[in-house]
Amino acid sequence: MVLHLVIMVFCITVLSGMYFTYDTPNTNNEVLILVDMSYSNSDNSDMKDDFVKSVIDESASQYRVGVVTFGYNQVYAAPFSTDTEEVYKQYINAELPDMSATDVSSALNYARSLFTSRAQSKIVLLSDGAETDGDAQMAVRSLAAHNIQVNTVFFPNDYSDNEMQLIDIVLPENNVKVDEEFKVNVTVQCRNSGVSSAILKLFVGNEIDGEKEVISQTVTVKGGTQNFEVGCTLTSPGLHRIKFTLSSENDDELQENNEYYSYVYIESFNSVLIIERDSGESDKLKDILSKDYTVDVVDVSDKGAMPSSLDALRKYDEIIMFNVANRDMPSGFDAILYDYANKVGGGVLTVGGNYVNEYGKTVANMYDRQDMAGTLYQEMLPVQAVDYTPPLGVMLIIDRSGSMNNKLQQAKEGAIAALYALSERDYCGVMTLDTEFNIEQNIIPATQQARLIRTINDIQIGGGTMYSGAIRRAGEALKSCNVQRRHIILISDGQPGENYEDYASAIRANFKSDITFSMVAIGISDGSKENKEMEDAAKEGGGRYYRIEDESLSDKMSQELKLEKIKDMNQEEFRPKINDYTTVVNGIKAEEIPILGGFYGVKEKEGVVTPLMSAYAPVYSQWNFGQGRVGSFMCDLNGVDWSKTFMQDAIGQKILCNIVYALLPSRNIRPNEITAEFKEKNYTTNVSIYTDLKDGDRVELTVTSVPVDGSEPEVVQKLTPSDEEGFSRMTFAITKAGIYNVTISKLDADGKLLAQLSTFKAFSYSDEYNMFLDMEECENRLIAMAQAGHGQVINISEPWSVFEGMEKSIHNKVDPRIALLIISIILFLLDIAVRKFKFKWLHEIIRERKELKKTTIDQQ
Repeated sequence: MVLHLVIMVFCITVLSGMYFTYDTPNTNNEVLILVDMSYSNSDNSDMKDDFVKSVIDESASQYRVGVVTFGYNQVYAAPFSTDTEEVYKQYINAELPDMSATDVSSALNYARSLFTSRAQSKIVLLSDGAETDGDAQMAVRSLAAHNIQVNTVFFPNDYSDNEMQLIDIVLPENNVKVDEEFKVNVTVQCRNSGVSSAILKLFVGNEIDGEKEVISQTVTVKGGTQNFEVGCTLTSPGLHRIKFTLSSENDDELQENNEYYSYVYIESFNSVLIIERDSGESDKLKDILSKDYTVDVVDVSDKGAMPSSLDALRKYDEIIMFNVANRDMPSGFDAILYDYANKVGGGVLTVGGNYVNEYGKTVANMYDRQDMAGTLYQEMLPVQAVDYTPPLGVMLIIDRSGSMNNKLQQAKEGAIAALYALSERDYCGVMTLDTEFNIEQNIIPATQQARLIRTINDIQIGGGTMYSGAIRRAGEALKSCNVQRRHIILISDGQPGENYEDYASAIRANFKSDITFSMVAIGISDGSKENKEMEDAAKEGGGRYYRIEDESLSDKMSQELKLEKIKDMNQEEFRPKINDYTTVVNGIKAEEIPILGGFYGVKEKEGVVTPLMSAYAPVYSQWNFGQGRVGSFMCDLNGVDWSKTFMQDAIGQKILCNIVYALLPSRNIRPNEITAEFKEKNYTTNVSIYTDLKDGDRVELTVTSVPVDGSEPEVVQKLTPSDEEGFSRMTFAITKAGIYNVTISKLDADGKLLAQLSTFKAFSYSDEYNMFLDMEECENRLIAMAQAGHGQVINISEPWSVFEGMEKSIHNKVDPRIALLIISIILFLLDIAVRKFKFKWLHEIIRERKELKKTTIDQQ
């Protein structure tokens, strides 16, 4: 019966779903505090110490807490422990990491390796959000994939107002010549809102001559970013270290960012290939260039002589396409030429010329608009051979003096008519004059026509008539307008209250700056003194003079601003003017430039420089195209037609030599079995190496310092990519300022050198010492890291929130139903066995023994 009752109780328990719960302390919680100890955040060290202590105290020995400090490397300052006093003590007394950089990524990856239980793991990152090396966001995503939560705490920096630093050196894009001065630009940043005085020095050094101070000058540094230009001359070929130093008379707290390094490597590039359309057409240009270059000439139609591969072109430093149109080139050559400039870094110069078409007419060949349209050839040039009207910037000056009372409406109508003649590429502004001048509307795109019309209609009558101030101010406004033609139109009835020479001098000054001037006279008598002066003023300004009596002013104004399109061939003598000052016109005066007999009309592309122009169209333009440079000369250079005088003149010859030199590559472009890509981030440089490796071949990378003090070069690193890196990728680090030689060698199984690639790298200072960080950007970086790490941004004043979401106890639940069911089955089977085999229970055996013993005693 008892057995039946027990089985029944167990069964009822199983059916009722009864279970037992109990709690045990959670010993798996681990919180790792990651403390940024780098220099940029060192001013917040006390605040971070207080925060760390608060977090440790908040743990109340219920969580395992550890601390890692980091900069460029990591220090396991305090291993995981529940002993709060010992954790903080170890943290305070721990050695400091390398503070010269901030590698958050490596710190996070290191932290991941320290956790013993990732199920209840959390990282708390204390930082200013600056990152000099590595990719922290990628590291955070990896942590999240391993169920490790990342929280961040932002400690912003407070930089000194007196801080200034060097941030860049800009050297000439083209090659530097021995014994020829070149310009070096150095960029300075300063936090001072006022003006500071500093000493800027330039040092130049090489392995043979050592380092010498070549320039020391006092400069005035203002808040923000400034560029300073200095001249420099190098007297020998090879590598030269360029170093600038900046020392301030004020309290510039940080010295590490006051030195900046670069280098100039003077290498001889003198191999030029001229590809000409007609045999002998380039002979005169070859004669000019042969004084300084090794020049080969090939006829574009000579298939046997024409280069047919990229490697064949790479034997030359520059290719001159002499009157070669797109249709003249062999099939596929345009793609080879494109890659030669874009990918390899070679120089390309195109030169104009003519041909006689099937109708017997002489037409443009190289810059034929129909032939060039939509081609790779057109894409690589700095100019476009298209129908084109140069954009115009015009300033309308309307006389509103008292004498214009009955003529002002006519002047307004004429000005508005001028607006309708402008294109969508043009710009226009409106000024008025009386005793003084006033800018009624600054120069704006002509597409804002309604705004300009409204401005003109609102003009009211004023006082006297003074021209000169308005003309000068109009010229100043137009100088800042990025157009090819600038023009002033003055509408007046004469009667100025000043002498002719007063305003004529302003007109002449503008004309020297390529700003033309036209005069519209309303109601002036023919033959009067005023009529003569106004007509002379228009002539001095290079414009037109209109005397309006009864006829409509609107028609004249429309005619004034209607420009013809630039023709594809423009046969007219002109003297090219200097537009952009580059090495092409270095040391050349504008009046010295010889005349040309014509030019081919093209349009500049965005981002080009145009050293030489006609009145409104480019004569020579160039630009950076991928790794190389491409230039276009919009005239023939056969020395017979338009260019005869130009090529006979010594200045013309110098300009041509300068053009060729300006397009030469800045590095050796000869074919090499090894190519490499370098991606730099502060100390770290990632290298991808491309070369064919046979069985047993390997590559080695060697980084060697380049001293200028007479000491021996030091091998900084020597690396061989591993199997995991695919034998082609590796990373090296440079932490000391200077110039370094990076050499990649390809070796066979016996160590024999098969090929080698060498380049140089300059390093100045760690980004850690950039005192102009954007704190908003840094804070956003920490926010993004917390989001990616499934954590939160913790407020400095709320250290207790570090432990939010972490379970102090483990809730255990025991379900006894399976065990009870098994026991019930066993008991049930036992009951059957007892009944079947008549087993006696223990209490029955005891009872029988007692009865037997009692019977025995009774019998005795």
